[in-house]
Amino acid sequence: MWNCIAKNDRDVISLHDSRATGIHMDGKDLVLDFADGFWLVHGSRYNPHENTLRTDAAQVRFVDFEIENFYVFKVVRLFRKPIFTKRIEMDLQTLIDNVNSGAWELEFLDEYTRFRGLLFNCWIWHKKGHTQECQISMDCTETQYYWNSIREDRIW
Repeated sequence: MWNCIAKNDRDVISLHDSRATGIHMDGKDLVLDFADGFWLVHGSRYNPHENTLRTDAAQVRFVDFEIENFYVFKVVRLFRKPIFTKRIEMDLQTLIDNVNSGAWELEFLDEYTRFRGLLFNCWIWHKKGHTQECQISMDCTETQYYWNSIREDRIW
């Protein structure tokens, strides 16, 4: 189904500014769909061009996935002035249901890695146009990236 597959190549593939438009579990794997693709760093084995370019529709699979935490941050305001931020823990199914229903899109900002662990800082884009910051902490044994082609018209 996919023409291109990469494994654990976080140094040349970036999810930054990419929005997950579908999420599902496949056995023990978490699978994210990106209707608008993700970024391939210029000059890498996947992107020989001189610019960092976006792929077409793509997918990311976190193999042997285990969620540690999924937090959504809510800014509490008084008379429109932010006074503090609440960190609210949510379950993974809430994220899956909201993304798959179209109520949310999950935009990736930053990724931090450790041995088996990943930490993502993200934005949740609500259907009504406002955003909320969120954080996903997980473990997985491998990250697999799938896409068909590079879009030379989508330059970073």
